[in-house]
Amino acid sequence: MMASTIDRQALVRLVAAASEVAHAHSARPDGLCAGCLTERSRLAPSPCAQAQWARSVLDRYRVGAVTGATVAR
Repeated sequence: MMASTIDRQALVRLVAAASEVAHAHSARPDGLCAGCLTERSRLAPSPCAQAQWARSVLDRYRVGAVTGATVAR
């Protein structure tokens, strides 16, 4: 029982972190990543690697974290 509680908490933290990254690393009108430019002074096309990671995490786990349903892939 304890393991499933820890796993759920870890999943909630992962989804929260991915949401923050996805929000920060959004596309600017010129096609560059706003987060990379602001945080790292890096000219990266959008979507950058961080945004791609965040999107894949959110696509896979958001429903399971919010509803408590088991996500199987």
